[in-house]
Amino acid sequence: MVLITSKNHSLLPATEADLPTLINLLTTSYFTEALCPFMFASWPDTKDMLAYFTQRVLARHSESSSELLKVVDAQDGKIIAMCCLSLMSADAGSDPLKFSEDGKGPEGINLEFAGYAATKFVEIDKWMMGKRHFLISSCAVTPECQGQGIGSAMVNYCVKKSLEGGLPTYLTAFPRARSMYAKCGFEVVQDIVLDLNSFGTKDSGYGLYRGYGMIINRHLMEAEVVA
Repeated sequence: MVLITSKNHSLLPATEADLPTLINLLTTSYFTEALCPFMFASWPDTKDMLAYFTQRVLARHSESSSELLKVVDAQDGKIIAMCCLSLMSADAGSDPLKFSEDGKGPEGINLEFAGYAATKFVEIDKWMMGKRHFLISSCAVTPECQGQGIGSAMVNYCVKKSLEGGLPTYLTAFPRARSMYAKCGFEVVQDIVLDLNSFGTKDSGYGLYRGYGMIINRHLMEAEVVA
């Protein structure tokens, strides 16, 4: 079923056969994020990133409350973008790392840095605790197709669907994407700062890294709380 179509692209629900392509797309899209050299032990080799995004995509695909979406090129049918829209319960967080029974985290993850980052991102999650909402995650566009309004079209579709459900839409934005989400109408409600330099070699130049909790249609959340 085509959700949105234009002259050049179509937005569709992703299928199980699409999952390997979506995993590779996420890995390629997030490869240059400043967090990755600290988060993944094998970086710049993508082995550990692929394992992480495989776990993440498969988990979302298995959830009845989540919908994986893809954008395909109208000419060759290739997947050029993706995102996930999830209905979150009042007590849900975002994307916690999956630990095994012996307390070990996912293989290939730098647990010291991951633990530090998790404490920071929990600060954002706390803002939405106790509030039902829709969450946009895993939003990615192939590098050669960026700047064409594809990401905005995906986000606007998700916001429209969230409105039909009577709930606000929330997401966590990295620095490169913040302006795009702001143009779509999202506002920053919480921001965090990670000191990357403290995890690298001395004077490595990485400095501070910011993340943003952003929301649209905030009034719907406030109305639900009052009700």
